[in-house]
Amino acid sequence: MSKSKIPQYHPSYTEEENQQMYEYLETASTESLVQSLWDLCNLYPPEEKENVINALCQFNRELSERMDLEQRYQELMTCRDLWIQYRNALEIYPDILKIRKKYHEYKEAPGKRPYGVTMLEAFLGKYKDTVCDGYSDEMVRRFLLKDKNYEQPQTAFYDSPAYKIKNPQEPIFYDSIESIPIKHTVEKKVLENLGKENLKYLITILLQYVDVTGNQNPADVILIFLNRKYASSQASHKKQPGLFATKTMNIQQLKENCQRLLVEIEELKEQSQILANELQEFIKKMKNEQK
Repeated sequence: MSKSKIPQYHPSYTEEENQQMYEYLETASTESLVQSLWDLCNLYPPEEKENVINALCQFNRELSERMDLEQRYQELMTCRDLWIQYRNALEIYPDILKIRKKYHEYKEAPGKRPYGVTMLEAFLGKYKDTVCDGYSDEMVRRFLLKDKNYEQPQTAFYDSPAYKIKNPQEPIFYDSIESIPIKHTVEKKVLENLGKENLKYLITILLQYVDVTGNQNPADVILIFLNRKYASSQASHKKQPGLFATKTMNIQQLKENCQRLLVEIEELKEQSQILANELQEFIKKMKNEQK
């Protein structure tokens, strides 16, 4: 940047000092910028210092809460997806067991196979429209897949560790937002998540008013305004956020979406419990038939 375009960071700064500040802001890490931000607050006159530190602390708290909620929201999204997979697996697992049983029986007495046709291919040809109906050949292969090969004898077809598709296991369950474990960001590092451009802007603002006293010092009000702007903003995902805008949902949206996901997970758990009970009864029946 040409010297004429470098901001006057502080009323008393010389051209050389402005140049030094510009170079520092351009090259400093976010960690260093956050430390400079707090250092600047401590340079304010006593009364103004208290106000500006309180405003920055409030910004820090709200950003921390938003980050925590974002983590919980992402964890709930993953949890919801796992419960959907679990429920779906419970729905099709009886069919998997039927196919495994029929394939086991077929291997015991396969009859004559055409030359060059594998056991599995012959099985698929014979049962494609009956026990395997509704599933592609590839899905049936997955249902029957073993660590070694399809031809190895297998007696405990209904729940064998040799099969890669096993009896579905229930995912973790959360009954409240607070019960979701998260990794808290160290308090002094929270503001780093504002990003470099926002931190540079805050430092520029605080520098301008570092020596101003009384009602003439609007630094704390500006911090409160920028906090509110950031707290309520949600930039379009199609474009890059501007200053004090973010693609992260605001706190209220995050809370509402977390609650919605908790309800969905509760419903999925209830559906899954019914299917799990039915599956256990089905497995008992198959074991009795095998005896």
